Amino acid sequence: MHFLKPVGIIQIRGDNSWYIFDCQIPAITIEFEEGKTRNMVNVPGAVFRVKGTFGNLITLTRISILPDRRLFTLNPLAILDMIYVNVDWSRATPYNVTTSANVIPTANCIGWLVTILVIASRTEDNDNNGKIDRIRVQVKANINYDFSDFAVTAQDYDLDSPDYAGPDAALAPNQFWIMLQEKPYLDTDATPRWWIDDNTSLRDTAVGIYIVILADPGGGELPIDMAAPIIGYTFIP
Repeated sequence: MHFLKPVGIIQIRGDNSWYIFDCQIPAITIEFEEGKTRNMVNVPGAVFRVKGTFGNLITLTRISILPDRRLFTLNPLAILDMIYVNVDWSRATPYNVTTSANVIPTANCIGWLVTILVIASRTEDNDNNGKIDRIRVQVKANINYDFSDFAVTAQDYDLDSPDYAGPDAALAPNQFWIMLQEKPYLDTDATPRWWIDDNTSLRDTAVGIYIVILADPGGGELPIDMAAPIIGYTFIP
């Protein structure tokens, strides 16, 4: 389905399944009948494409003011291609929908996740004993330090207790630490790749809807080596 109406409001009623949903008309509003299901078919090449422009966002919302949401299923094989869109009164089911920062779901939406990226990380040896004990992580926006539903894996390293740390006077408001258990040997040259396994809680502080993710969630993040080396000696009697 391609939308060509140049201005105004487009209304969509009933249950629908689409292979192509394409609207690229700046500032237009698309209203969906509440309580109905919209499904992007689970076929390679299926795409949900809604693209406004800077300052002329497209709005996706419901038709009436009834307290009900429209249901939206983006199946795994379908592609989400959205930019400069406001989303209101939508429930993403059964899969969460992860979008970029210029797609803005309101508090009325369920299952729509907006992301902020980790932009840097580096190893540190806090007690200067020649063994890395934490990774400093920098995110693109200030964060809320809520690690209640946040989980990380570091390659070949176990996490310490607590697993994560911040805020701290030594941290900028967009930084936190992943705390590592020290190895029994010197390892300041180590740069363990790490992954975010789960996150629904670590978010931005400004509006609280932007979820911290990695730029390459599958490949993980390789930190920069910033731990100062210590020379070790072996004495043979």
